[in-house]
Amino acid sequence: SSVVPAWNTQLYLNIWVVNFGNSGVLGYSMLPGSFAPGDGRAGFVVDYRAFGSNAPYLFSGINQGKTAVHEIGHYFNLLHPWGDNNSGNPTCTLDDGCSDTPLSSGPNGGCPSGPVTNSCSPTAPGIMWQNHMDYSDDACMVLFTAQQTARMETALINAPDRNTLLSSNGCSPAVAPPNDASIDAIITPASGSATCSTSVAPVVRLKNIGSNTLTSATITVSINGAPQAPYLWTGSLAQNATTDITLPSITLPTGTNNITVTSSLPNGATDGDPTNDSKTAQVTLATATSLPLTETFESPAFPANQWTVLNPNGDFTWQKTSPGKNSASSMYINNYDTDGTNRIDDFRSRPISTSGVTSFVISFDLAHKNYPQNGYHDTLSVLVSSDCGATYQTVYKKWGTALATAGSSSAAYTSPASSDWRNEIVTVSGSILNAGQVIVVFRNTSRYGNNIYIDNINILVPGMRDMKLDAIVQPTALSCSNSIMPQVLVSNPGQETITSFSVGYSINGGSIVSQTVNQAVAPGQVVGVNLAGATANPGNNTIKIFTYDPVTATGTGDVNLLNDTLSVNFAIAGTAQAPLVEGFEGPAFPPANWAVVNADGAITWDKYTAGGNSSAYVNTFNYNATGQKDLLVSPMTSYTGVDSVKLTFDLAASPYRFAIGGGMMDTLEVLVSRDCGNTYTMVYQKYGVELSTTGTPSPAQFFPVAASDWRNETIDLTQYATQSPIMVVFRTTNTKENNIFIDNVNLYTRTLPARLKQNGYLVMPTIFQSSFLIWHYQQPTSLRNVNVYNSAGQLVWKREFSGNASRQLQVDMQPFASGIYMVQLLYTDGKKVVERVIKQN
Repeated sequence: SSVVPAWNTQLYLNIWVVNFGNSGVLGYSMLPGSFAPGDGRAGFVVDYRAFGSNAPYLFSGINQGKTAVHEIGHYFNLLHPWGDNNSGNPTCTLDDGCSDTPLSSGPNGGCPSGPVTNSCSPTAPGIMWQNHMDYSDDACMVLFTAQQTARMETALINAPDRNTLLSSNGCSPAVAPPNDASIDAIITPASGSATCSTSVAPVVRLKNIGSNTLTSATITVSINGAPQAPYLWTGSLAQNATTDITLPSITLPTGTNNITVTSSLPNGATDGDPTNDSKTAQVTLATATSLPLTETFESPAFPANQWTVLNPNGDFTWQKTSPGKNSASSMYINNYDTDGTNRIDDFRSRPISTSGVTSFVISFDLAHKNYPQNGYHDTLSVLVSSDCGATYQTVYKKWGTALATAGSSSAAYTSPASSDWRNEIVTVSGSILNAGQVIVVFRNTSRYGNNIYIDNINILVPGMRDMKLDAIVQPTALSCSNSIMPQVLVSNPGQETITSFSVGYSINGGSIVSQTVNQAVAPGQVVGVNLAGATANPGNNTIKIFTYDPVTATGTGDVNLLNDTLSVNFAIAGTAQAPLVEGFEGPAFPPANWAVVNADGAITWDKYTAGGNSSAYVNTFNYNATGQKDLLVSPMTSYTGVDSVKLTFDLAASPYRFAIGGGMMDTLEVLVSRDCGNTYTMVYQKYGVELSTTGTPSPAQFFPVAASDWRNETIDLTQYATQSPIMVVFRTTNTKENNIFIDNVNLYTRTLPARLKQNGYLVMPTIFQSSFLIWHYQQPTSLRNVNVYNSAGQLVWKREFSGNASRQLQVDMQPFASGIYMVQLLYTDGKKVVERVIKQN
């Protein structure tokens, strides 16, 4: 995007308010001395979601304007408490040059409730997390120290690229030149608009900036850099007065044109300030097209094909984004961050010829989650005009829950899943078509709601034959069988009954499987079709299904090819025998017989390699969509005759912040399924502090670099010992926090000795050197005494219990001589057991 040039940086502190997207950056500034005095880069840059206070679009916790305070601190030579090192201060050798700010090993997040200590300030009161130069939430950043204040004053007085601010004339009234004519605005045609006529009479607003009364000025219009004949205006304008002037008509070429209007020679004299003389408007002269007219947003250009975007408020407007409906791109408008109500943004078609047309259909795919608060709803309208936008007829209008296709969300709706889309169809007929030419407009009206996505606009004359593929029912997202039996829903949006049609599909771009369906489908009817089966390999797959060659009484062939094809991703879990060990070191991901389920088609489980070692991870730091669940699925793992099952894995995670007072956070769950994912049982769930393996939040993107960043997790799955096979699923729920890593997955079993299970106890080994084990199959709550006698009948070891004996008891015989010993077990129910053991040196 273009950069607005700085005001004189020797006289002004410049602030650029921008959109950093999902980079995680709130703002940045350069220290004094970074640039030469007067350099146009001096100042600071801040994300609009971290600038100002109490607006609904601000980041949570970053909502009181403290990012600007922090960056101005840098501008006047303040460092972070952990020194000039963004990665921290683990050795405690760095500081900020101010002795009254305690040493710190790194940044803090959130809003701590009391003294915070770290390795550099290990005793209370610890580090100064309330300081404006830390990374705490805005509500907790409340102070600069005395020495920080002195350091800023020193920079203001002594730094060559800061001290000129003391003599700034920024607050001094400007003296107007005597003769200064300004083009204040181009009123008609509006910039970003489209026109249906080659002849346009521009209307401009002329303003007198000069101190003399303005009686004449020369106005020149240029089209794409080519000046037209100058126009001499005469009249009488006092200082700061304006007048609207209709200029002679100009002729526009087809396509997008830059119209520049320039004033000169005020009162016949030299203009005192040429910088305000010109304004430019971009206007499109669109040529009429016949139907059908389609827009899939897959072209690199936006808007394309002589569509135009009209954004009168200069705020967020229609733009290209990803994903689309089963495609790479779509169009959306950011209502979630729009600061204002009833702001109108239009996406306008080129003129469409309706000569000989009695009706036409507007079809488009829509995705939207409404904001779940009364009054906070955006409106989507479809308008048709027969007079090039002078007047409109509304043919479609929805808002709130009626507009929503995927429920509601109080978080920004940033990445529609494939199941979120709904196809909308509008029929246009009547006298509006009599003019012989219309334009179609998609209009957004903002009301602090949520984002709206549009894809696959298709404007066409209703077809006699049109077979539409509505949905892929099978395969589902996860399966455990290599045999695929596709099922689809198809419908007939056309005007004639379809008597037969064909359906084809391919898996992973392979050979096409096709069949003809001899089934009548009436106009508007939806039917299900079962297709011939095929096989797919374990792991992740894509199936693409399409309809073709519908047959009606009048012929064969589909008049609308845009609704014929759908594709979905599906995963097949393989099989394995316990123990299942996976370190993610192989070249393929997911590993053999594993699968990934990625419902929204966005960021998901992937392989991460660093330092020659690999793990599995989800890059939640850069994951825009919130609330999305991504599954890493193990093979269906079998075992027989086991007594216990355990799962271990290594985990590395460091959340972006620890939530204060609750709130959504990235979550890792482990689920077990016995029916291939139809139902699950949760056996593990952690987030926030519990999930963290580092003990501190990570404002920067987290990657494990040391062994201490990892923690081994163990889950007892013995409840499934007799329920083989089982599937283990690692599921993340994303809230745009920080990355989650797992490694060294080990699902293993254990089978107990047969004698232990038969007798209920076991003494082992019977020949030992230093100790032996007394092992009970069940908790021995009735065990009262354990006595050990030597061969002479002497009691050499004794232990008494009162219902508190453990299942395994180690008997240490190291102090005793070699020989034969008798082990006596006495129970409260009168049972007595004697076993012989032999100690060897």
